[in-house]
Amino acid sequence: MPYDDAEIRERLNWLIKIRWIGCLSVFSVTYLVRNIANLTFPLLPVNLILGYVVLYNSWFHFKLRTFSENLQKTVIEQILLDYITLSGAVYFTGGYDSPFLSYFVFHIGISGILLPGKWAFKAALIGVLMVGSVVGSMYLGILPRFSIFEDASIIHSNLFVMMAYGGIFASTLLFTAYFITYLAEHLHEKQKELKGIHVLTEKLRSSIYLEDVMSVLMDSIISLEGIARIKYFYLDKSRFSLVHWEEKDNRSKTTDEVVISLSGQNVFVHTFLSCVACVTDPPAADSIYEREIFSSLFQNAQKTVLLPVWSSFKKKCNEHFNCAYFDCPAFASEDVRCWTIPSTVCKGKKVTDLQEKLRDCIQCELFFPVGLLVCDISETPKRKKLFDLDALINILDAASLAISNARLYEMTLELSELDSLTGIKNRRSFFKALNAEYSRCKRYEKRFSLLMVDIDSFKHYNDLHGHQQGDVLLKTLTAALRTGLRETDCIGRYGGEEFIVFLPEIGENEAASIAERLRRTVAERDFPHAELQPGGAVTISIGVSRYPDHGETVDEIIKAADASLYVAKTSGKNRVVVAP
Repeated sequence: MPYDDAEIRERLNWLIKIRWIGCLSVFSVTYLVRNIANLTFPLLPVNLILGYVVLYNSWFHFKLRTFSENLQKTVIEQILLDYITLSGAVYFTGGYDSPFLSYFVFHIGISGILLPGKWAFKAALIGVLMVGSVVGSMYLGILPRFSIFEDASIIHSNLFVMMAYGGIFASTLLFTAYFITYLAEHLHEKQKELKGIHVLTEKLRSSIYLEDVMSVLMDSIISLEGIARIKYFYLDKSRFSLVHWEEKDNRSKTTDEVVISLSGQNVFVHTFLSCVACVTDPPAADSIYEREIFSSLFQNAQKTVLLPVWSSFKKKCNEHFNCAYFDCPAFASEDVRCWTIPSTVCKGKKVTDLQEKLRDCIQCELFFPVGLLVCDISETPKRKKLFDLDALINILDAASLAISNARLYEMTLELSELDSLTGIKNRRSFFKALNAEYSRCKRYEKRFSLLMVDIDSFKHYNDLHGHQQGDVLLKTLTAALRTGLRETDCIGRYGGEEFIVFLPEIGENEAASIAERLRRTVAERDFPHAELQPGGAVTISIGVSRYPDHGETVDEIIKAADASLYVAKTSGKNRVVVAP
Protein backbone atom coordinates (compact mmCIF):
# COMPACT_ATOMS: atom_id res chain seq x y z
CA MET A 1 0.00 0.00 0.00
CA PRO A 2 1.71 3.24 -1.11
CA TYR A 3 2.17 6.02 1.43
CA ASP A 4 3.69 9.39 0.60
CA ASP A 5 6.60 10.74 2.62
CA ALA A 6 4.53 13.39 4.38
CA GLU A 7 2.06 10.80 5.63
CA ILE A 8 4.80 8.42 6.81
CA ARG A 9 6.54 11.28 8.60
CA GLU A 10 3.30 12.22 10.34
CA ARG A 11 2.64 8.61 11.39
CA LEU A 12 6.17 8.19 12.76
CA ASN A 13 5.71 11.31 14.87
CA TRP A 14 2.50 9.87 16.29
CA LEU A 15 4.29 6.59 17.06
CA ILE A 16 7.01 8.47 18.95
CA LYS A 17 4.41 10.35 21.01
CA ILE A 18 2.65 7.10 21.86
CA ARG A 19 5.98 5.62 23.06
CA TRP A 20 6.53 8.62 25.31
CA ILE A 21 3.05 8.22 26.78
CA GLY A 22 3.69 4.49 27.23
CA CYS A 23 6.93 5.13 29.11
CA LEU A 24 5.22 7.57 31.45
CA SER A 25 2.41 5.05 32.05
CA VAL A 26 4.82 2.17 32.81
CA PHE A 27 6.84 4.34 35.18
CA SER A 28 3.71 5.44 37.08
CA VAL A 29 2.08 1.99 37.22
CA THR A 30 5.29 0.25 38.29
CA TYR A 31 5.85 2.73 41.12
CA LEU A 32 2.25 2.44 42.34
CA VAL A 33 2.19 -1.38 42.19
CA ARG A 34 5.49 -1.63 44.06
CA ASN A 35 4.24 0.56 46.90
CA ILE A 36 0.64 -0.65 47.10
CA ALA A 37 1.54 -4.37 46.98
CA ASN A 38 4.59 -3.93 49.26
CA LEU A 39 6.90 -5.56 46.67
CA THR A 40 10.66 -5.27 46.94
CA PHE A 41 11.84 -5.46 43.31
CA PRO A 42 14.38 -2.78 42.31
CA LEU A 43 13.21 0.13 40.15
CA LEU A 44 16.62 1.01 38.70
CA PRO A 45 16.54 -1.46 35.72
CA VAL A 46 13.01 -0.35 34.84
CA ASN A 47 13.97 3.31 35.05
CA LEU A 48 17.08 2.73 32.92
CA ILE A 49 15.04 0.96 30.21
CA LEU A 50 12.38 3.67 30.21
CA GLY A 51 15.00 6.41 30.11
CA TYR A 52 16.70 4.72 27.16
CA VAL A 53 13.37 4.54 25.28
CA VAL A 54 12.69 8.24 25.92
CA LEU A 55 16.17 9.22 24.73
CA TYR A 56 16.21 7.35 21.42
CA ASN A 57 12.65 8.44 20.63
CA SER A 58 13.68 12.03 21.29
CA TRP A 59 16.55 11.53 18.84
CA PHE A 60 14.20 10.17 16.18
CA HIS A 61 11.78 13.03 16.79
CA PHE A 62 14.65 15.48 16.24
CA LYS A 63 15.70 13.66 13.02
CA LEU A 64 12.19 13.76 11.59
CA ARG A 65 11.92 17.50 12.22
CA THR A 66 15.42 18.35 10.98
CA PHE A 67 16.69 15.89 8.38
CA SER A 68 15.19 14.70 5.12
CA GLU A 69 16.28 11.12 4.55
CA ASN A 70 15.06 7.62 3.75
CA LEU A 71 11.98 7.26 5.93
CA GLN A 72 11.78 3.49 5.47
CA LYS A 73 15.26 3.21 6.98
CA THR A 74 14.12 5.33 9.92
CA VAL A 75 11.11 3.07 10.47
CA ILE A 76 13.28 -0.06 10.46
CA GLU A 77 15.71 1.53 12.92
CA GLN A 78 12.89 2.47 15.30
CA ILE A 79 11.33 -1.01 15.17
CA LEU A 80 14.68 -2.70 15.84
CA LEU A 81 15.44 -0.45 18.79
CA ASP A 82 11.93 -0.98 20.16
CA TYR A 83 12.29 -4.75 20.05
CA ILE A 84 15.80 -4.74 21.47
CA THR A 85 14.49 -2.64 24.35
CA LEU A 86 11.42 -4.83 24.87
CA SER A 87 13.53 -7.99 24.71
CA GLY A 88 15.82 -6.55 27.38
CA ALA A 89 12.80 -5.71 29.50
CA VAL A 90 11.48 -9.28 29.09
CA TYR A 91 14.87 -10.70 30.13
CA PHE A 92 15.08 -8.56 33.29
CA THR A 93 11.47 -9.28 34.28
CA GLY A 94 11.26 -13.06 34.08
CA GLY A 95 11.21 -14.26 30.46
CA TYR A 96 7.83 -15.72 29.50
CA ASP A 97 6.45 -14.55 32.86
CA SER A 98 7.29 -10.93 32.05
CA PRO A 99 4.46 -8.38 31.98
CA PHE A 100 6.35 -6.64 29.16
CA LEU A 101 5.25 -9.37 26.73
CA SER A 102 1.91 -7.59 26.46
CA TYR A 103 3.74 -4.57 25.07
CA PHE A 104 4.80 -6.61 22.05
CA VAL A 105 1.14 -7.10 21.13
CA PHE A 106 0.42 -3.44 21.84
CA HIS A 107 3.37 -2.36 19.73
CA ILE A 108 2.26 -4.55 16.80
CA GLY A 109 -1.21 -3.03 16.96
CA ILE A 110 0.11 0.52 16.99
CA SER A 111 2.63 -0.20 14.20
CA GLY A 112 -0.04 -1.83 12.02
CA ILE A 113 -2.34 1.16 12.37
CA LEU A 114 0.21 3.93 11.93
CA LEU A 115 2.63 2.35 9.45
CA PRO A 116 2.28 0.54 6.08
CA GLY A 117 0.97 -3.01 6.52
CA LYS A 118 4.00 -4.95 5.29
CA TRP A 119 6.13 -3.29 7.98
CA ALA A 120 3.74 -4.50 10.68
CA PHE A 121 4.34 -8.09 9.52
CA LYS A 122 8.09 -7.52 9.60
CA ALA A 123 7.77 -6.07 13.09
CA ALA A 124 5.80 -9.12 14.26
CA LEU A 125 8.44 -11.52 12.91
CA ILE A 126 11.24 -9.51 14.49
CA GLY A 127 9.38 -9.57 17.81
CA VAL A 128 8.97 -13.36 17.69
CA LEU A 129 12.65 -13.85 16.84
CA MET A 130 13.84 -11.44 19.55
CA VAL A 131 11.80 -12.95 22.38
CA GLY A 132 12.53 -16.49 21.19
CA SER A 133 16.25 -15.74 21.16
CA VAL A 134 16.23 -14.24 24.65
CA VAL A 135 14.18 -16.99 26.30
CA GLY A 136 15.95 -19.75 24.35
CA SER A 137 19.32 -18.41 25.44
CA MET A 138 18.10 -18.37 29.05
CA TYR A 139 16.89 -21.96 28.75
CA LEU A 140 20.14 -23.15 27.19
CA GLY A 141 22.20 -21.36 29.81
CA ILE A 142 23.81 -18.94 27.35
CA LEU A 143 22.28 -16.09 29.34
CA PRO A 144 22.04 -16.33 33.14
CA ARG A 145 18.54 -16.46 34.51
CA PHE A 146 17.73 -13.04 35.93
CA SER A 147 14.59 -11.39 37.23
CA ILE A 148 13.94 -8.23 39.17
CA PHE A 149 11.06 -10.13 40.84
CA GLU A 150 12.08 -12.22 43.81
CA ASP A 151 9.34 -14.82 43.33
CA ALA A 152 9.77 -15.22 39.60
CA SER A 153 8.23 -18.35 38.13
CA ILE A 154 10.41 -21.09 36.70
CA ILE A 155 7.90 -21.94 33.98
CA HIS A 156 10.60 -21.63 31.33
CA SER A 157 12.49 -24.53 32.90
CA ASN A 158 10.03 -26.93 31.27
CA LEU A 159 10.79 -27.17 27.55
CA PHE A 160 7.31 -28.31 26.48
CA VAL A 161 5.55 -25.66 28.50
CA MET A 162 7.96 -23.04 27.16
CA MET A 163 7.24 -24.16 23.57
CA ALA A 164 3.50 -23.96 24.24
CA TYR A 165 3.84 -20.47 25.63
CA GLY A 166 6.08 -19.53 22.71
CA GLY A 167 3.56 -20.81 20.18
CA ILE A 168 0.76 -18.87 21.81
CA PHE A 169 2.87 -15.75 21.92
CA ALA A 170 4.04 -16.03 18.29
CA SER A 171 0.55 -16.77 16.96
CA THR A 172 -0.85 -13.85 18.98
CA LEU A 173 1.66 -11.47 17.44
CA LEU A 174 1.12 -12.75 13.88
CA PHE A 175 -2.68 -12.79 14.11
CA THR A 176 -2.61 -9.32 15.62
CA ALA A 177 -0.42 -8.12 12.78
CA TYR A 178 -2.74 -9.71 10.20
CA PHE A 179 -5.98 -8.24 11.50
CA ILE A 180 -4.53 -4.85 12.27
CA THR A 181 -2.90 -4.72 8.82
CA TYR A 182 -6.13 -5.83 7.12
CA LEU A 183 -8.16 -3.15 8.86
CA ALA A 184 -5.52 -0.45 8.40
CA GLU A 185 -5.21 -1.16 4.66
CA HIS A 186 -8.96 -0.99 4.10
CA LEU A 187 -9.23 2.19 6.13
CA HIS A 188 -6.34 3.70 4.22
CA GLU A 189 -7.86 2.74 0.87
CA LYS A 190 -11.18 4.33 1.80
CA GLN A 191 -9.38 7.40 3.08
CA LYS A 192 -7.40 7.59 -0.16
CA GLU A 193 -10.59 7.10 -2.19
CA LEU A 194 -12.37 9.90 -0.33
CA LYS A 195 -9.34 12.15 -0.70
CA GLY A 196 -9.24 11.36 -4.43
CA ILE A 197 -12.95 12.16 -4.81
CA HIS A 198 -12.41 15.45 -2.95
CA VAL A 199 -9.49 16.39 -5.22
CA LEU A 200 -11.52 15.33 -8.29
CA THR A 201 -14.48 17.45 -7.19
CA GLU A 202 -12.24 20.48 -6.70
CA LYS A 203 -10.74 20.07 -10.18
CA LEU A 204 -14.15 19.55 -11.79
CA ARG A 205 -15.45 22.79 -10.32
CA SER A 206 -13.35 24.73 -12.82
CA SER A 207 -14.24 22.53 -15.85
CA ILE A 208 -17.20 23.62 -18.00
CA TYR A 209 -16.42 21.69 -21.20
CA LEU A 210 -17.22 18.00 -21.43
CA GLU A 211 -13.81 17.30 -22.97
CA ASP A 212 -12.06 18.91 -19.98
CA VAL A 213 -14.30 17.05 -17.51
CA MET A 214 -13.47 13.72 -19.15
CA SER A 215 -9.75 14.54 -19.13
CA VAL A 216 -9.84 15.24 -15.37
CA LEU A 217 -11.96 12.13 -14.78
CA MET A 218 -9.57 9.85 -16.71
CA ASP A 219 -6.54 11.26 -14.88
CA SER A 220 -8.27 10.48 -11.59
CA ILE A 221 -9.15 6.93 -12.64
CA ILE A 222 -5.72 6.08 -14.06
CA SER A 223 -4.18 7.01 -10.69
CA LEU A 224 -6.07 4.17 -8.99
CA GLU A 225 -4.06 1.12 -8.05
CA GLY A 226 -4.41 -1.69 -10.56
CA ILE A 227 -5.34 0.34 -13.67
CA ALA A 228 -2.60 0.19 -16.27
CA ARG A 229 -4.27 1.70 -19.38
CA ILE A 230 -7.52 3.45 -20.17
CA LYS A 231 -9.45 4.33 -23.35
CA TYR A 232 -12.55 6.48 -23.78
CA PHE A 233 -15.37 6.02 -26.30
CA TYR A 234 -17.58 9.08 -26.71
CA LEU A 235 -21.15 8.98 -28.02
CA ASP A 236 -21.36 10.26 -31.59
CA LYS A 237 -25.08 10.90 -32.07
CA SER A 238 -24.83 11.65 -35.77
CA ARG A 239 -23.10 8.32 -36.46
CA PHE A 240 -25.19 6.35 -33.93
CA SER A 241 -21.93 4.95 -32.60
CA LEU A 242 -19.38 4.90 -29.81
CA VAL A 243 -16.13 6.33 -31.16
CA HIS A 244 -12.58 6.18 -29.82
CA TRP A 245 -10.20 8.60 -31.52
CA GLU A 246 -6.47 8.62 -30.91
CA GLU A 247 -3.58 10.42 -32.57
CA LYS A 248 -0.94 7.84 -33.44
CA ASP A 249 1.76 9.98 -35.03
CA ASN A 250 1.96 13.66 -34.21
CA ARG A 251 4.30 14.44 -37.11
CA SER A 252 2.34 12.82 -39.90
CA LYS A 253 -0.99 13.61 -38.18
CA THR A 254 -2.12 10.03 -38.58
CA THR A 255 -4.97 8.91 -36.36
CA ASP A 256 -6.54 5.68 -35.26
CA GLU A 257 -10.32 5.49 -34.92
CA VAL A 258 -12.35 2.66 -33.43
CA VAL A 259 -16.09 2.81 -34.09
CA ILE A 260 -18.68 0.60 -32.35
CA SER A 261 -22.16 0.86 -33.85
CA LEU A 262 -25.00 1.03 -31.34
CA SER A 263 -27.07 -1.18 -33.62
CA GLY A 264 -24.79 -4.13 -32.80
CA GLN A 265 -25.18 -6.70 -30.04
CA ASN A 266 -21.98 -6.89 -28.01
CA VAL A 267 -20.65 -6.32 -24.52
CA PHE A 268 -19.68 -2.69 -25.27
CA VAL A 269 -23.15 -1.65 -26.42
CA HIS A 270 -24.85 -3.63 -23.66
CA THR A 271 -22.70 -2.02 -20.95
CA PHE A 272 -23.19 1.47 -22.38
CA LEU A 273 -26.98 1.20 -22.64
CA SER A 274 -27.50 -0.65 -19.37
CA CYS A 275 -25.28 1.79 -17.40
CA VAL A 276 -23.90 -1.15 -15.38
CA ALA A 277 -20.14 -1.69 -15.09
CA CYS A 278 -18.79 -4.98 -16.40
CA VAL A 279 -15.52 -6.86 -15.77
CA THR A 280 -14.45 -8.90 -18.81
CA ASP A 281 -11.72 -11.29 -19.92
CA PRO A 282 -10.74 -10.19 -23.46
CA PRO A 283 -9.18 -13.56 -24.47
CA ALA A 284 -12.48 -15.27 -23.57
CA ALA A 285 -14.79 -12.71 -25.23
CA ASP A 286 -18.01 -14.10 -26.68
CA SER A 287 -17.36 -13.05 -30.28
CA ILE A 288 -14.49 -12.48 -32.69
CA TYR A 289 -15.65 -8.87 -33.08
CA GLU A 290 -15.29 -8.20 -29.35
CA ARG A 291 -11.82 -9.80 -29.28
CA GLU A 292 -10.76 -7.63 -32.23
CA ILE A 293 -11.95 -4.47 -30.47
CA PHE A 294 -10.07 -5.39 -27.29
CA SER A 295 -6.97 -6.22 -29.33
CA SER A 296 -7.09 -2.85 -31.12
CA LEU A 297 -7.31 -1.06 -27.77
CA PHE A 298 -4.86 -3.04 -25.62
CA GLN A 299 -2.28 -5.60 -26.63
CA ASN A 300 -2.30 -8.75 -24.46
CA ALA A 301 -4.84 -7.46 -21.94
CA GLN A 302 -6.02 -10.32 -19.72
CA LYS A 303 -8.73 -8.49 -17.78
CA THR A 304 -10.60 -5.27 -18.43
CA VAL A 305 -13.45 -3.33 -16.88
CA LEU A 306 -16.07 -1.57 -19.02
CA LEU A 307 -17.36 1.49 -17.28
CA PRO A 308 -20.31 3.51 -18.62
CA VAL A 309 -20.03 7.26 -18.13
CA TRP A 310 -23.26 9.08 -17.37
CA SER A 311 -24.60 12.44 -16.35
CA SER A 312 -26.91 13.09 -13.43
CA PHE A 313 -29.95 13.50 -15.73
CA LYS A 314 -31.96 10.59 -14.40
CA LYS A 315 -35.54 11.70 -14.65
CA LYS A 316 -38.37 9.64 -16.11
CA CYS A 317 -39.74 10.72 -19.48
CA ASN A 318 -43.36 10.97 -18.36
CA GLU A 319 -42.38 13.23 -15.46
CA HIS A 320 -40.33 15.52 -17.67
CA PHE A 321 -42.73 15.75 -20.62
CA ASN A 322 -45.93 15.49 -18.51
CA CYS A 323 -46.87 12.39 -20.48
CA ALA A 324 -50.38 10.99 -19.85
CA TYR A 325 -50.04 7.66 -21.69
CA PHE A 326 -50.76 5.43 -18.69
CA ASP A 327 -50.71 2.25 -20.85
CA CYS A 328 -47.06 2.87 -21.77
CA PRO A 329 -44.79 0.22 -20.13
CA ALA A 330 -42.32 2.96 -19.21
CA PHE A 331 -44.99 4.83 -17.24
CA ALA A 332 -45.23 2.23 -14.47
CA SER A 333 -41.59 1.15 -14.65
CA GLU A 334 -39.10 2.40 -12.09
CA ASP A 335 -36.34 2.13 -14.69
CA VAL A 336 -35.42 5.56 -16.08
CA ARG A 337 -33.68 3.93 -19.05
CA CYS A 338 -36.78 4.01 -21.24
CA TRP A 339 -34.73 3.07 -24.32
CA THR A 340 -34.42 -0.47 -22.94
CA ILE A 341 -38.20 -0.93 -22.58
CA PRO A 342 -40.04 -2.24 -25.68
CA SER A 343 -43.45 -1.12 -27.01
CA THR A 344 -43.41 2.30 -25.38
CA VAL A 345 -45.38 5.37 -26.40
CA CYS A 346 -42.94 8.16 -27.14
CA LYS A 347 -44.47 11.62 -27.69
CA GLY A 348 -47.73 10.11 -28.92
CA LYS A 349 -46.10 7.48 -31.14
CA LYS A 350 -45.99 3.81 -30.18
CA VAL A 351 -42.50 2.41 -30.81
CA THR A 352 -42.00 -1.34 -31.06
CA ASP A 353 -38.60 -1.33 -32.78
CA LEU A 354 -35.94 -0.83 -30.09
CA GLN A 355 -33.36 0.40 -32.61
CA GLU A 356 -35.75 3.07 -33.87
CA LYS A 357 -36.59 4.03 -30.30
CA LEU A 358 -32.92 4.18 -29.34
CA ARG A 359 -32.20 6.60 -32.19
CA ASP A 360 -34.95 8.89 -30.90
CA CYS A 361 -33.83 8.55 -27.28
CA ILE A 362 -30.22 9.44 -28.09
CA GLN A 363 -31.36 12.84 -29.35
CA CYS A 364 -33.36 13.44 -26.16
CA GLU A 365 -32.00 15.64 -23.37
CA LEU A 366 -32.88 12.92 -20.86
CA PHE A 367 -30.51 10.39 -22.41
CA PHE A 368 -27.87 10.37 -19.67
CA PRO A 369 -25.11 7.95 -20.95
CA VAL A 370 -22.38 10.02 -22.59
CA GLY A 371 -19.58 7.52 -23.20
CA LEU A 372 -17.78 4.32 -22.25
CA LEU A 373 -14.45 3.84 -20.48
CA VAL A 374 -12.44 0.68 -21.12
CA CYS A 375 -9.79 0.10 -18.44
CA ASP A 376 -7.02 -2.51 -18.49
CA ILE A 377 -6.83 -4.02 -15.00
CA SER A 378 -4.52 -6.94 -15.89
CA GLU A 379 -1.90 -5.65 -13.46
CA THR A 380 -4.11 -5.72 -10.37
CA PRO A 381 -1.81 -6.49 -7.38
CA LYS A 382 -1.66 -10.18 -6.48
CA ARG A 383 -2.57 -9.42 -2.89
CA LYS A 384 -5.95 -8.25 -4.17
CA LYS A 385 -8.17 -11.06 -5.40
CA LEU A 386 -10.80 -8.67 -6.75
CA PHE A 387 -10.48 -5.28 -8.38
CA ASP A 388 -12.09 -2.49 -6.36
CA LEU A 389 -14.92 -1.67 -8.75
CA ASP A 390 -16.81 0.30 -6.10
CA ALA A 391 -14.04 2.92 -6.03
CA LEU A 392 -14.45 3.48 -9.77
CA ILE A 393 -18.22 3.80 -9.53
CA ASN A 394 -17.91 6.27 -6.63
CA ILE A 395 -15.59 8.42 -8.74
CA LEU A 396 -18.07 8.34 -11.63
CA ASP A 397 -20.93 9.32 -9.34
CA ALA A 398 -18.86 12.23 -8.08
CA ALA A 399 -18.22 13.37 -11.67
CA SER A 400 -21.80 12.91 -12.91
CA LEU A 401 -22.94 16.38 -11.83
CA ALA A 402 -19.97 18.02 -13.56
CA ILE A 403 -20.80 16.00 -16.69
CA SER A 404 -24.41 17.22 -16.50
CA ASN A 405 -23.28 20.84 -16.15
CA ALA A 406 -20.89 20.44 -19.09
CA ARG A 407 -23.68 18.97 -21.23
CA LEU A 408 -26.01 21.82 -20.30
CA TYR A 409 -23.30 24.33 -21.19
CA GLU A 410 -22.67 22.65 -24.53
CA MET A 411 -26.40 22.52 -25.26
CA THR A 412 -26.69 26.22 -24.43
CA LEU A 413 -23.65 26.97 -26.57
CA GLU A 414 -25.04 24.89 -29.42
CA LEU A 415 -28.40 26.69 -29.26
CA SER A 416 -26.61 30.04 -29.35
CA GLU A 417 -24.86 28.96 -32.56
CA LEU A 418 -27.99 27.77 -34.36
CA ASP A 419 -30.49 29.70 -36.39
CA SER A 420 -33.71 29.69 -34.36
CA LEU A 421 -35.94 29.10 -37.40
CA THR A 422 -34.11 26.51 -39.49
CA GLY A 423 -31.96 24.77 -36.84
CA ILE A 424 -28.76 25.10 -38.90
CA LYS A 425 -25.73 27.23 -38.02
CA ASN A 426 -26.29 30.94 -37.81
CA ARG A 427 -24.00 33.30 -39.68
CA ARG A 428 -21.57 33.84 -36.79
CA SER A 429 -21.08 30.17 -35.95
CA PHE A 430 -20.85 29.22 -39.64
CA PHE A 431 -18.00 31.65 -40.24
CA LYS A 432 -16.29 30.34 -37.12
CA ALA A 433 -16.38 26.83 -38.59
CA LEU A 434 -15.43 28.11 -42.06
CA ASN A 435 -12.37 29.96 -40.74
CA ALA A 436 -11.26 26.82 -38.86
CA GLU A 437 -11.61 24.77 -42.06
CA TYR A 438 -9.72 27.45 -44.03
CA SER A 439 -6.83 27.38 -41.52
CA ARG A 440 -6.67 23.57 -41.70
CA CYS A 441 -6.67 23.54 -45.51
CA LYS A 442 -4.05 26.27 -45.69
CA ARG A 443 -1.76 24.45 -43.25
CA TYR A 444 -2.03 21.01 -44.84
CA GLU A 445 -2.48 22.22 -48.44
CA LYS A 446 -6.00 20.82 -48.68
CA ARG A 447 -8.93 22.16 -50.67
CA PHE A 448 -12.56 22.94 -50.00
CA SER A 449 -15.50 24.22 -52.02
CA LEU A 450 -18.15 26.78 -51.14
CA LEU A 451 -21.79 26.97 -52.23
CA MET A 452 -23.95 30.11 -52.08
CA VAL A 453 -27.62 29.10 -52.27
CA ASP A 454 -30.58 31.44 -52.82
CA ILE A 455 -34.32 30.64 -53.04
CA ASP A 456 -35.69 31.91 -56.34
CA SER A 457 -38.59 34.40 -56.17
CA PHE A 458 -38.85 34.09 -52.38
CA LYS A 459 -40.25 37.63 -52.06
CA HIS A 460 -43.08 36.65 -54.41
CA TYR A 461 -43.83 33.62 -52.17
CA ASN A 462 -43.81 35.76 -49.04
CA ASP A 463 -46.01 38.49 -50.49
CA LEU A 464 -48.50 35.95 -51.81
CA HIS A 465 -48.81 33.61 -48.81
CA GLY A 466 -47.57 35.61 -45.85
CA HIS A 467 -44.49 35.44 -43.65
CA GLN A 468 -45.67 32.43 -41.65
CA GLN A 469 -45.87 30.32 -44.81
CA GLY A 470 -42.51 31.77 -45.82
CA ASP A 471 -41.03 30.47 -42.54
CA VAL A 472 -42.53 27.03 -43.22
CA LEU A 473 -40.90 27.03 -46.66
CA LEU A 474 -37.52 27.99 -45.17
CA LYS A 475 -37.70 25.12 -42.68
CA THR A 476 -38.78 22.46 -45.14
CA LEU A 477 -36.28 23.59 -47.78
CA THR A 478 -33.49 23.54 -45.19
CA ALA A 479 -34.39 19.94 -44.35
CA ALA A 480 -34.24 19.07 -48.07
CA LEU A 481 -30.78 20.64 -48.40
CA ARG A 482 -29.43 18.78 -45.35
CA THR A 483 -30.51 15.41 -46.73
CA GLY A 484 -28.36 16.02 -49.82
CA LEU A 485 -25.17 16.77 -47.88
CA ARG A 486 -22.56 14.61 -46.17
CA GLU A 487 -22.10 14.52 -42.39
CA THR A 488 -18.80 16.38 -42.76
CA ASP A 489 -20.39 19.20 -44.81
CA CYS A 490 -21.48 22.35 -43.03
CA ILE A 491 -24.52 24.47 -43.88
CA GLY A 492 -25.48 27.83 -42.43
CA ARG A 493 -28.02 30.57 -42.94
CA TYR A 494 -26.30 33.49 -44.61
CA GLY A 495 -29.27 35.81 -44.27
CA GLY A 496 -32.90 36.00 -45.35
CA GLU A 497 -33.47 33.31 -48.00
CA GLU A 498 -29.75 32.76 -48.63
CA PHE A 499 -27.76 29.73 -47.40
CA ILE A 500 -24.05 28.99 -47.47
CA VAL A 501 -22.35 25.58 -47.51
CA PHE A 502 -18.72 24.51 -47.36
CA LEU A 503 -17.65 21.08 -48.59
CA PRO A 504 -14.34 19.89 -47.05
CA GLU A 505 -11.81 18.27 -49.40
CA ILE A 506 -14.11 18.54 -52.42
CA GLY A 507 -12.89 19.54 -55.87
CA GLU A 508 -14.64 21.81 -58.35
CA ASN A 509 -16.31 19.06 -60.42
CA GLU A 510 -17.51 17.18 -57.32
CA ALA A 511 -18.85 20.41 -55.82
CA ALA A 512 -20.73 21.18 -59.03
CA SER A 513 -22.25 17.69 -58.97
CA ILE A 514 -23.38 18.09 -55.35
CA ALA A 515 -24.82 21.54 -56.12
CA GLU A 516 -26.71 20.15 -59.11
CA ARG A 517 -28.11 17.34 -56.97
CA LEU A 518 -29.32 19.86 -54.39
CA ARG A 519 -30.92 22.02 -57.08
CA ARG A 520 -32.70 19.02 -58.57
CA THR A 521 -33.87 17.75 -55.16
CA VAL A 522 -35.50 21.10 -54.37
CA ALA A 523 -37.03 21.51 -57.84
CA GLU A 524 -38.62 18.06 -57.72
CA ARG A 525 -39.96 18.37 -54.17
CA ASP A 526 -43.63 19.14 -53.59
CA PHE A 527 -43.54 22.24 -51.38
CA PRO A 528 -46.74 23.90 -50.14
CA HIS A 529 -48.16 26.33 -52.77
CA ALA A 530 -45.26 25.54 -55.13
CA GLU A 531 -47.61 25.59 -58.12
CA LEU A 532 -48.16 29.34 -57.65
CA GLN A 533 -44.47 30.15 -58.02
CA PRO A 534 -42.99 31.30 -61.35
CA GLY A 535 -42.37 28.11 -63.33
CA GLY A 536 -44.79 26.18 -61.13
CA ALA A 537 -42.14 25.04 -58.60
CA VAL A 538 -39.94 26.24 -55.73
CA THR A 539 -36.38 26.41 -57.07
CA ILE A 540 -32.93 27.54 -55.96
CA SER A 541 -29.91 29.05 -57.63
CA ILE A 542 -26.37 28.09 -56.56
CA GLY A 543 -22.96 29.71 -57.02
CA VAL A 544 -19.85 27.55 -56.58
CA SER A 545 -16.25 28.52 -55.75
CA ARG A 546 -13.19 26.61 -54.59
CA TYR A 547 -10.15 27.23 -52.43
CA PRO A 548 -7.43 27.95 -53.50
CA ASP A 549 -8.40 28.28 -57.20
CA HIS A 550 -10.81 31.19 -56.72
CA GLY A 551 -9.13 33.07 -53.91
CA GLU A 552 -6.47 32.98 -51.21
CA THR A 553 -8.68 34.24 -48.39
CA VAL A 554 -12.13 33.42 -47.02
CA ASP A 555 -13.49 36.75 -48.23
CA GLU A 556 -12.21 36.12 -51.77
CA ILE A 557 -13.78 32.64 -51.88
CA ILE A 558 -17.14 34.01 -50.67
CA LYS A 559 -16.95 36.87 -53.14
CA ALA A 560 -16.33 34.40 -56.00
CA ALA A 561 -19.26 32.19 -54.95
CA ASP A 562 -21.53 35.25 -54.55
CA ALA A 563 -20.57 36.50 -58.02
CA SER A 564 -21.39 33.08 -59.47
CA LEU A 565 -24.76 33.12 -57.68
CA TYR A 566 -25.48 36.54 -59.21
CA VAL A 567 -24.79 35.12 -62.66
CA ALA A 568 -27.12 32.18 -61.95
CA LYS A 569 -29.91 34.54 -60.83
CA THR A 570 -29.59 36.95 -63.75
CA SER A 571 -29.31 34.24 -66.37
CA GLY A 572 -32.63 32.57 -65.69
CA LYS A 573 -32.49 31.15 -62.09
CA ASN A 574 -32.86 27.48 -61.11
CA ARG A 575 -29.30 26.69 -62.12
CA VAL A 576 -25.74 26.10 -60.88
CA VAL A 577 -22.88 28.38 -61.93
CA VAL A 578 -19.24 27.66 -61.10
CA ALA A 579 -16.84 30.57 -60.64
CA PRO A 580 -14.53 31.06 -63.68
